[in-house]
Amino acid sequence: MNCKHPLPMRVNFHENGYKCTSCNTEIETVKPSNNPKVVYIIGRTSGMPKLNLGTFNAVEGFLHKYGYETIKQHDLFYDDDQHHLTQQEAMQRRFDALDTCDMVVLLPDWIECSYARAEHNYARRMGFDVRNYTQFCSSHKHCKNNPLQSAADLKKITEKSAA
Repeated sequence: MNCKHPLPMRVNFHENGYKCTSCNTEIETVKPSNNPKVVYIIGRTSGMPKLNLGTFNAVEGFLHKYGYETIKQHDLFYDDDQHHLTQQEAMQRRFDALDTCDMVVLLPDWIECSYARAEHNYARRMGFDVRNYTQFCSSHKHCKNNPLQSAADLKKITEKSAA
C-alpha cells in the first residue's frame, strides 16, 4: 500500500519503512542491496599465454563497472602453488571459491580447459546461475542489445595481452 500524504506527514521511520501519521498506514520500503552479486569467472587458462590473464581482467573490469564483485582462478593461487598443490587440492580451492559466488560467467573457449570444465560441472550440479559471457552481456540491463564487450572483443584483448 502506498501513502499519498506529503513527506512531512511520513514519520516514525524504522528499519523496514515508515508510518504515516495522517492515515496511520505502515509503509514498507525495499532497501537497495549494498552487496553486489559475486561472479566467478570460468575460462581457458591451459596452453594460453600468461594464463589468459588479459581476457580475465577485461571481463573482470566490465563486471566491476556494473557493481559486481568477482573471483577468478588467478586470485586463488600463488606462483609457488603449482609446485606444491595436488590437482585435487587445486580443484578443491576452486570449488570452495565457487561456493561463495552467486553467479558463474563462462568465457569463450572455456570448454577447451579441463579445469574450466570441472568448475562448470560443479557449478551446474550445485545449481548456480551459469551464463555464457556473451549471453550475460547482451541480457544485462545496462547494455541490452548493445554488448559493451563481445567474444570478438575478448579475442582481440587476448591477442594483445599475449604479445
